[in-house]
Amino acid sequence: MQKHFKSNITIIGSGNTATFLSNLMQKAGHRIDAIWSRNELNAKVLAEKCNSISIASLDQIPASSDFIIIAISDDAIGDVVQNITQHEGIMLHTAGSVSKKVLVSVSNKFGVFYPLQTLRKEMSLNEKLPILIDGNCDEVILQIKQLASSITDLVHIAGDEERLKLHLGAVFVSNFTNHLYQLTYEWCKQSQLSFELLLPIIREMAGRQSNVAPSQWQTGPASRGDRETLSKHLDLLKDHPMMQQVYELMSEDLLARKQKNDELRNLNQHE
Repeated sequence: MQKHFKSNITIIGSGNTATFLSNLMQKAGHRIDAIWSRNELNAKVLAEKCNSISIASLDQIPASSDFIIIAISDDAIGDVVQNITQHEGIMLHTAGSVSKKVLVSVSNKFGVFYPLQTLRKEMSLNEKLPILIDGNCDEVILQIKQLASSITDLVHIAGDEERLKLHLGAVFVSNFTNHLYQLTYEWCKQSQLSFELLLPIIREMAGRQSNVAPSQWQTGPASRGDRETLSKHLDLLKDHPMMQQVYELMSEDLLARKQKNDELRNLNQHE
């Protein structure tokens, strides 16, 4: 990390991402010039924590700010940008699914500062945080990289298309996985079972993931072709059509992969 790089930053937003980044930037030695949020009270609370000021209007962004980081929900960026006047600083947003070009009207220097993580206000500031960055020219990208490198070693330059694809990947491994937890939680509750008993296996499987293919850790009845157990499970889910549909779809894919692997193994044995 480039801890010697210091800058002045205005944060637009006061939610999880804005709060986490504000605290992390301040810890790294950057100065938080100002905080703006549609919720003025939240802006004042966050500004106080950052030894900063809250501003009531977007045209009050300090001229001294080297970076203006728009840390709000993806679908709100366009509306907020319309209310920002031209600024000499580098304008950034933190969205994975929004093009950097949405900022072209408010600065000659703009880009993206996307934390590839589900952030919470109370998260540890020592969390390893991947940052995907982009900019409208090489010089701007270099400056954004210096900012990102001051808070993490995990910095990757990613254009709009690559960033959107990684955002989609994050939906699968985080959002959809969490929804599967919720479906299972509800099923356990209805079945008078303890969801808490499943927490160790959740932690174990998540902890195994690394640079190797996740298929290395795949277990379960579908991965071993145990159709009798699959049938029993599907019968248990007959009153839970959503879970039954997900179970059947995932199992069919795992069975197809097992068949393909078996065929390749048999072919190799006969060569």
